[in-house]
Amino acid sequence: MVVTLEQLAKECGVEGDVELVARVAVPEGGVPFQQLDCAKAWAGLTAQEQRYAHHLAAASWAGAPISAHQCSRESASLLHLVQRCFRGPRTVADTVAAIGAAVGSADVAQRFAEYAASVLGNQGNYLSFGDSKFVPRLTRAQFVACVRAATGGAERDVALAERVCDAVFALCPPRVRQLGFDDAGVSSYYTPDMTKREAEAVQAVLDRHGISSVNTRCSKVGPSTYRVVRASANTDTDKDTAHTTTRLEEDGIVVVVASGDFAPYMARVAAELEEAARWAGTDEERAMLRAYVEHFRCGDVEAHKESQRAWVRDRCPAVEANIGFVETYRDPLGVRAEWEGWVAVVDKALSRSFAALVELAPALLARLPWGAAFEKARFVQPDFTAIDVVAFASSGVPLGINLPNYDDVREHAGFKNVSLANVLRAAAPTGAVSFLPAPLSDFYVAHFAAAWDVGVGLHELLGHGSGRLLVEGAFEPAAVVSPLTGRPVASWYRAGQTYDSVFKQRASSLEECRAECVSLVLCGEPEVLRAFGHDPAAVAPAGPAGVHDVVYANYLQMARAGLVALEHYQ
Repeated sequence: MVVTLEQLAKECGVEGDVELVARVAVPEGGVPFQQLDCAKAWAGLTAQEQRYAHHLAAASWAGAPISAHQCSRESASLLHLVQRCFRGPRTVADTVAAIGAAVGSADVAQRFAEYAASVLGNQGNYLSFGDSKFVPRLTRAQFVACVRAATGGAERDVALAERVCDAVFALCPPRVRQLGFDDAGVSSYYTPDMTKREAEAVQAVLDRHGISSVNTRCSKVGPSTYRVVRASANTDTDKDTAHTTTRLEEDGIVVVVASGDFAPYMARVAAELEEAARWAGTDEERAMLRAYVEHFRCGDVEAHKESQRAWVRDRCPAVEANIGFVETYRDPLGVRAEWEGWVAVVDKALSRSFAALVELAPALLARLPWGAAFEKARFVQPDFTAIDVVAFASSGVPLGINLPNYDDVREHAGFKNVSLANVLRAAAPTGAVSFLPAPLSDFYVAHFAAAWDVGVGLHELLGHGSGRLLVEGAFEPAAVVSPLTGRPVASWYRAGQTYDSVFKQRASSLEECRAECVSLVLCGEPEVLRAFGHDPAAVAPAGPAGVHDVVYANYLQMARAGLVALEHYQ
């Protein structure tokens, strides 16, 4: 009953290419499952706070199918199919056992469950980290048989499974193996006939008119004619919509900007947020929710910015949440953002260490290898907390978050940093670690949590929190000396440009790299170690002479991460 790699290669249309199939199939050793334990944090909330958190979580998950639609054209159907297969009242284990009994193989049932879990975890059939496609270690017949067994033979579910099989197993042409443009990949942010050059031309028009792309998708509707649609509950036919259809004609192309993308999802999100407002505990929470509702109803990005300003002002709440179109990782152009909604409860003990780091921030910023002109005139101290995640509706769960991503909001209102404590606990290694010999592997495991607390804290607060955009008209170029050349800077941002719009698909990678470098530069500062309860003088013999174990563990993690990242090299 177990499919061989040779059989799977044939199913995927790459007969004979066993190496490719081995790389993209769900891992032979199985998919690891981790429990995000938030029971203790949840029990510490009042009944009102629990109701507030519940409706925020419901709003987050109401928009979750959008991530699947943004991933690939088959991902939304796959996500729906998985939910149909594993819905209650049976437990997952009971469902897997029933599938195994029906198809005559517990192994086939387990492989189907692992593929289903991978689809849920990535909100589609492309990895959220790496953007590469993965396929089940099953034949098409086994895949359909598992769906039939899980759903009791429901005709519409079996028919859907048969319809998506071609897309699920396709590895040809090569472009379907990766998210991207042209021959390099596929993207459902754009229609299949749009090229990278066309997408860049449309973006240039939007940039000149100051129109944000963050919550849009783009389609080619005719020769040199394109339609950009905002996500909103209201459509252009609604009387109360904030944006009517706008027609722009420049550079030989026509760009029509409209509203109403994902309208049913946006309506449900707004309704849950209105319900959450009944249980909000502060004026800032209510202001945030009003702005959220306006944004999701009309699609106006300025309303979402206002929600982020209120969120930043709401210091040290018991329940933290952020919802919207946030990260641009999956858009090959790097300007359109994926749906993300999360809700969490504050871990007060670890948050005290982060609060100490916040106090040190102005002094630490001065030690970074660039001049004061590259920093904000005044560092706005952010809220920096450790949280236990209750709900995270997107294609991947990070270890730390620094938001908002809007440069103008960060510049004037500030930002927040959060470390996802229960995600870190779940991700902590317990056994042998790849690429490290036994002594170093044991050292890595022993110091993983402590090093991550320090590393993530610095990455989020002073990595993402440092620096400012040099915007034309807002600074004097002759007075800002480049640390690389020793001469006045020769380039800067034009009015209306943002970091994402300039660097596009490279923006996220460059920003994450910058944040990691700042973390590595500062992790050995004595004040930083003390803030997290480590004695700077207590240097153990495991690392190089005179180097603190936490500092050595941070560098060791980064070196190993570089090797692990090769799994996703294209």
